[in-house]
Amino acid sequence: MSFLQSSQNFVRALKASSDPPKPGGFSKIDIVRQAWDATSFYVPNKGEVIVDWILNRLLKDRTRDSDFNPILDLRYWQVLSDILNPSEPTTSQRILLTKTWLRPLVTRIPVAPIVASLFNLSIGLDGARRADLYSVSSGPIAILWPLAVQKMPPDMLLDCFGALLRVLADASFGRLPHQGRSRIGQLITSSFRITLGNTSTKKKLAQSFTQSHLKSWIACYPRANDTTAREIYLSEVYDVGSDLLFNSDTLKQLSDSTLSSSSNLLVALRNLVESSASSVVHILPALLTSFTQATRKHKTFLFGSGSSSAVEACSAGMRFFAACERLLNEAGRENQESIWHARLGLLRVVENEGLFRAGQDIATGPLMGLVDLCVNRLDVSPQAATECLCVLSRIDHDLVDPFVEAIILKFLNTSQVSRDTFASSSSVPASDFLSLLLSYHIKTRTIPAHLSRLLSSFASPLPSDSHPREYYQHLMASPVFSEGHLEQLSRAVHTFITPGQTLSTAQDILVAFQTAWNAYQEAELAGAADLGIGARKKRRKSEQTLKVAKNFDAEASAISFVLVSRVVAVVLKSLPLQTVTDGVQDSIRVAIRDVFDSVIVDAISTALERTAVDGESKARNRDEEVWSTHVSGAAALRCGYIVQMTGNLRSSPMSWEPLEQKLVGVCVSQELLPELRVEIYRSLLGKTAITETFYSEILFDSILSFLETHLPKSKSSGTEWHGRSSELSFDEESYPFAATGLLRLVLDRYLAVFEVYSSTEQRARLIVLLFSINPRAEEISRTQNTLSSSIVVLECLRSAHFWEQANLRANFFTSLNSKISVFDDVDVSVFVPRASRQPQSQPVRSKLAASQITDAAVACEFLLYTPKESIPKSSRGEIIKRVITLDFVLGAQRIPDNISAIHALVAVRTFLYRIFTDLGSCDHQMLHEYLRHLTHWHPSGSSDVDSELFTITLDLVQIYFTTALRAAEKGDAEAIIEVIGDIRHLPLLALSPPGQPASVQADQLILRLMSTLLSNFSLATFPPQVISSLTSLFEHVVGELETSIIGVFSDTSESTVLQRVLCRTDIFQLWTQCIAFGRWSSSSVKLTSGLGMRLVQAMASSKEYSSASHSESILFQRAGITVFAVLLAELEDSTGNDREKQLGCIFAAYITLVRVFSQTYKVQLDEHLSKILRKLPVPDFSFALELVSGPLSKRDRPEHLGDIIHLSALMLHEAPDGTLKVVQTHLTQSLHNLVNNVASDIESPYIRLQVLAFVNGQCSDRPASVRALNMPSIWSLLSRYLSGCQTHDSETQVAIFHEIVSVVSALVRLRRDLVISTLPHLIIVLRQLMASLRSPRPHLGGKQYKLVTDTLPMWVHPAHPLGAEESKAFARLLSTLAVKTTVRVHGPAADSQKPESLARPLSKHIAYVIQAYVEALNDPLCVLPSDVRRELQPGLFILCHMLNEHARDALMASTLDAGGKAAMKGLWREYEKQRYVGSG
Repeated sequence: MSFLQSSQNFVRALKASSDPPKPGGFSKIDIVRQAWDATSFYVPNKGEVIVDWILNRLLKDRTRDSDFNPILDLRYWQVLSDILNPSEPTTSQRILLTKTWLRPLVTRIPVAPIVASLFNLSIGLDGARRADLYSVSSGPIAILWPLAVQKMPPDMLLDCFGALLRVLADASFGRLPHQGRSRIGQLITSSFRITLGNTSTKKKLAQSFTQSHLKSWIACYPRANDTTAREIYLSEVYDVGSDLLFNSDTLKQLSDSTLSSSSNLLVALRNLVESSASSVVHILPALLTSFTQATRKHKTFLFGSGSSSAVEACSAGMRFFAACERLLNEAGRENQESIWHARLGLLRVVENEGLFRAGQDIATGPLMGLVDLCVNRLDVSPQAATECLCVLSRIDHDLVDPFVEAIILKFLNTSQVSRDTFASSSSVPASDFLSLLLSYHIKTRTIPAHLSRLLSSFASPLPSDSHPREYYQHLMASPVFSEGHLEQLSRAVHTFITPGQTLSTAQDILVAFQTAWNAYQEAELAGAADLGIGARKKRRKSEQTLKVAKNFDAEASAISFVLVSRVVAVVLKSLPLQTVTDGVQDSIRVAIRDVFDSVIVDAISTALERTAVDGESKARNRDEEVWSTHVSGAAALRCGYIVQMTGNLRSSPMSWEPLEQKLVGVCVSQELLPELRVEIYRSLLGKTAITETFYSEILFDSILSFLETHLPKSKSSGTEWHGRSSELSFDEESYPFAATGLLRLVLDRYLAVFEVYSSTEQRARLIVLLFSINPRAEEISRTQNTLSSSIVVLECLRSAHFWEQANLRANFFTSLNSKISVFDDVDVSVFVPRASRQPQSQPVRSKLAASQITDAAVACEFLLYTPKESIPKSSRGEIIKRVITLDFVLGAQRIPDNISAIHALVAVRTFLYRIFTDLGSCDHQMLHEYLRHLTHWHPSGSSDVDSELFTITLDLVQIYFTTALRAAEKGDAEAIIEVIGDIRHLPLLALSPPGQPASVQADQLILRLMSTLLSNFSLATFPPQVISSLTSLFEHVVGELETSIIGVFSDTSESTVLQRVLCRTDIFQLWTQCIAFGRWSSSSVKLTSGLGMRLVQAMASSKEYSSASHSESILFQRAGITVFAVLLAELEDSTGNDREKQLGCIFAAYITLVRVFSQTYKVQLDEHLSKILRKLPVPDFSFALELVSGPLSKRDRPEHLGDIIHLSALMLHEAPDGTLKVVQTHLTQSLHNLVNNVASDIESPYIRLQVLAFVNGQCSDRPASVRALNMPSIWSLLSRYLSGCQTHDSETQVAIFHEIVSVVSALVRLRRDLVISTLPHLIIVLRQLMASLRSPRPHLGGKQYKLVTDTLPMWVHPAHPLGAEESKAFARLLSTLAVKTTVRVHGPAADSQKPESLARPLSKHIAYVIQAYVEALNDPLCVLPSDVRRELQPGLFILCHMLNEHARDALMASTLDAGGKAAMKGLWREYEKQRYVGSG
């Protein structure tokens, strides 16, 4: 230790040539460490000497090996940190450190090489060591860097920035955010950006950056899966690089009209693409965005100040887009997903930035080529290609218009291999493209041309690798025939076809319809001739081959006809016939009749001819020759149905109606294609709905027979139908789909037809069919756009249309009674426990068959969906009796099959609860037996269904309690006395050992009984026997609870007590109710006092539950609610000093608990406290307010300040009657404390919100408590929150803005008398609200950006400004200024009050608010977005209406500059347009 004997020895040791100075001794850095730690060792300017040596050592030895490099040695950085950043530096120490020796030192020793070496050398270290190195070194660098950066040349800063990029791009650690590294990176990034803005060597720096650091910079660009914090940090790094690449010097070359691939940036990008395309392509959209914005920023410098500079800037952007597209094309065939994602990003930039200008070859050529590329790509990558086509269509529809038919064909003719992928991933983009296509034709009023192109695309042949039937199903699932697209097409035809286009459109689609049918007939005839059936006969080399080819050709033509018919049906029903003359309407009807009659008659006749007759093999109906005729017949019937049911298209009966009898006969006798069968049923039902038919009874029998045969009775996999008729083929699984669709058709569309024309037997069959399907909502997990029989029945039962049918309703209840009438002969006495202390040893079994119980249980499921008004009063009692009997039976045995006893019990008891609630009582014959049955019911488990059954059982028991207690008031006390006796002998579950079975929890029964008594009854109304029973029960429960509570507190350890409290929460819930019940009954039983305080102490001693697991936290919060309820219950029994002590404990417990509670339990805590606050006497309430106001009056901010403010607001909101003066005093004192002690420290968003909620609650809910002396404090508080600030929250707190607007609005509406005397304050707040809507203009410099952000409030983040919703709220506030209101006053003056507004008093002041808007609009550094201005307009127009001409002229003449005057004129012009100047 001789080095520390004198300062000379210390300096000599540091300057020694070897390290350590003496062999085997301490190293130099250890000597430095000891010298600095030894406070008794004196060296003149010790800190300066050590820092000088360390910096020189770091600078000179930075090239040594990593094992001996001081830059990687934490000891050097730790000593440096201790000297430069002491733990508690004073201001004088900091100034002395900076000005005396540190600034000259960093001027002499460059810091930039040290920082660059730190990043470069740390790349080879492991993650933990690097994190420690950055964490320790960031402190000294943060102090040294601001002093050294002022003398750093730009190229040295570029080296530091490049080293940072290499660290960020490193795969092992660069992707992990770290505070120390981020701190250093922020220093380098901000400094380099400022230096770059002031240097004149931008071009040289850009060239060096492109050659050396471009790859690392691209690797740092945040991708889609980056976290928000990292994305924000790396976006700043990207901004520096983009400023460097696209500055005014480099843009001259990049924006030249002869932009070629020889540009330094493009050459570097091409080299990177050739080596690793996936690491480069993702940044191309961002580069295009930055280039476009930079070009527009410097357009005057690049292209001159002429009017064409904006066009030239767009052209330059399109040239850069073309260069990026060439890079994507050169990226190769690998990584196509990332390439197409980048291509989509480029197109979105072109769209968002508005780069495309029609007529420019530089813009049109690349985009047209890209459309062709996208169309060819649809087969391979449909989603990405379709999204690109959507963007191209939005850019300019003329780009994609020549390819529309090919695109539609791609949507239709996607190969079966990629069909599933297409349907799942590309359906939304394809639907978007079709919507854009339709929107374009709507705007240009060319809907007929779009229809013609759509129909012509259906005539193309099938793909060579597709089987017709499979392709037909995939085809109908395409986006072209989706429900959404067809609905949009229907609306477009109905709304946007002009009267002059209506007739020609109808004629064109009818011609297409006829042509498609003719093509199908020709294919049929040609196929028949090839097979030798027709007139042209010849020998065939391979009959089977020709047969297959013929079938495929005919089926392809049939598919084309089906597609055309779908569009024709949509267009015909949507034609706007009301817009044309009667003559045109008649022409359209005649044309429809001529074409449809011939086509439908031919199609139906052909289908009937090819259908097998009775006795023939059904296999022929499934033959290839039959399928096409059936599909065509179904399509023709579908079109005929549309015409038949659209009244303005039907002029006379259809000529195919003579075939109706054949159709009915075919449906009855033969198996048809399910699609054709459903269409035949629909057509015949439609005709029956219009007029009475001769075949209605036969038709209904056929429909019911088909449903009874094929309808799935239960939900299972494969029974959910997507609703497409193309799925109704000859496959076995198609018949349940057809039955489901037919059931939906009957119940949803033609239920009234069954009501009127069906027989009683047929209606009964339909109801029986419904009862065979379980509609339970719990079993229906409906997927998107699917249909099942359960869903159909459930929707029917929930529809009022079904219950309005009197005949069907009568059949429904007849069938229901028949299913539950089997319980009429059941003796329920055998199911009732004989005594509560003698439980049933063996379960009692019913003699009914299991199927009867199952049918009755299903019937009760239907009762849940039956409106109570629909139940016949004559049979209501019988239904209730039978359902109760079913409950007894279900409690004794379980049901087999698919319906569990628990589900059935839930249905039974839910129905009984609803019906008894509606009736107001549950007085019936089996009241005593059923109540005993419910109180002795045993829960079977802890599942969700069991929990639901347990809850509904308790609700039902509570209704029975009410009925029995009402009867006891009238003298019939037998039932309630018996129930009380049973409950008294039931074991309390809260006191039972774990695992011991119990009936419906006795403690829950007692809670419900006591709650019913406390809320609805008085003790004096009961006879002595009931009072005696209740007293006995109360004494028994209190004795049991006190014994258990003593056991809870038997251990002195607070943690043990807390665990017992958490596990036995039910004890204290029951204890709370017993306290209230003892007060209600005036019982002489003395309850243990002070229990609540002991429980609170145990809860407050817990520290670990604030960070406990979710389940433990929920348990703790539930226990906290119970403990708080005990405290509140004990308050009403306390007096004098004990009462004040109890109040103090209550509020202390509230603050303790609310800090660890979630929002749900905070609401419950507030509800409990609100109930007791309303009942407090005035002295107690005044004392409570003093307790709360005490912490607010202190200068030091108390802990949990936000919760204390929230408690104060809650107390004022729930103040009892007669406390107005107390409330006013507390409000005045609180506002004074908030302004002087709280608002000065408003960094916490939670505290800010609580303060504003406190003020808003009084102004909105209790405006009478606000007095004139409170107004200065309120305005001061609001103005302080709206004042500018140099620091801002990480996120914009829009709730603060809405709270302030709500406060001002409440004062204007409810306390206009107080606002009139403080109008200047109101104007100041309105001006500040207007200014807070501003946002910084993009691409501002650092100083300019800070000038704007310093004027924004702390709670507004400049990157996320206030939006349109906040502007709308502010506009509503401005509109409120002109609304006439009446101030509520009491006394004789109340009758003389007249509604008035603030319009006249504000007319002299309102100009300043308009001035604030004009200044925000005219500020060159700020911007008010268009949506914000649009939402502000209604409020601004109100202000203009209030402004008199003198004030307007004064504002124009003396306040505004030229830009402001122009903005004011524009505002006034818009106001004049909408101002009402007429009369009447």
